[in-house]
Amino acid sequence: MDFQKLVELFPNLKRVHSEPKHSFTFRIQGQLYAIPEKDLTYDYKQIIKAFADHELIHTNEEKNWLDFLNGLSSERPIQGQNIRLTIMQIQNNSEQQDTLKESISLLLNKSVLFLWEKPNLLVLLESLCGDYEPIPFEEIIDVMSDDLDLNLRLMISNPLKVDEKTPEFYKWFIDTADKVFTKTSKRLVKQGDALILLLPEKYTFGEREYFGQSILQNSSDDEDLIKTIKTVIEHQGNVTAAAKTLYMHRNSVQYRLDKFQELTGHDIKNFNDMLNVYLAIQLIE
Repeated sequence: MDFQKLVELFPNLKRVHSEPKHSFTFRIQGQLYAIPEKDLTYDYKQIIKAFADHELIHTNEEKNWLDFLNGLSSERPIQGQNIRLTIMQIQNNSEQQDTLKESISLLLNKSVLFLWEKPNLLVLLESLCGDYEPIPFEEIIDVMSDDLDLNLRLMISNPLKVDEKTPEFYKWFIDTADKVFTKTSKRLVKQGDALILLLPEKYTFGEREYFGQSILQNSSDDEDLIKTIKTVIEHQGNVTAAAKTLYMHRNSVQYRLDKFQELTGHDIKNFNDMLNVYLAIQLIE
């Protein structure tokens, strides 16, 4: 049964933000829908349950945060305090949410809330109070991915004061992370990194092509060369680390760097050249 068929079967089906009375509610692709109880038989309910998203488990505190952050409640779970959000995209999750939550909790060894937006999209919320030290995701993401046998992608927010604008930021942050994860192969991205990654969207197709070609010149058609240059830049010019990521010998990566400089005249060890080249790659991609 596809969603359009569901709409045809139940004309009174509607998208909602909270659970109305006397209605059967369910989620499809993270969105909440409702059908009046009088329109449904027991068998239809079972079919819809099989078709809908699996219910995600939250504590009462986590539910309160989700209601506030998604604009369903104006009551702030905490007052005048900073938090930090980490969006975790889980690309190959085969575990149940409660099992995965327990595994992550053991690895982090920190007090953190788990806000499931979708089965493969988890938002970790840290309360930055007192002498609390934020989780050093930069140091442990590789260990987390390996130990959990998951392909994890993280986007981390700046410290955020909880106020009436927080739900607006939350929506922007999730939408931005969704775009950012398609723009880079990096496992971890910080809030400020999104500026350069999403800047190309502000240009027209023609502008992206002209600017990209003017900087990359004859190298733009060599996909392997461009991928290598981009990876080296994303590793802050560390050729050894880039070679490990690319599964290449260090000398092979260095050879491509030399070739790129010969073709374009740009030396990515120079900050201005590096910035222009990285933006140009983002533009042509």
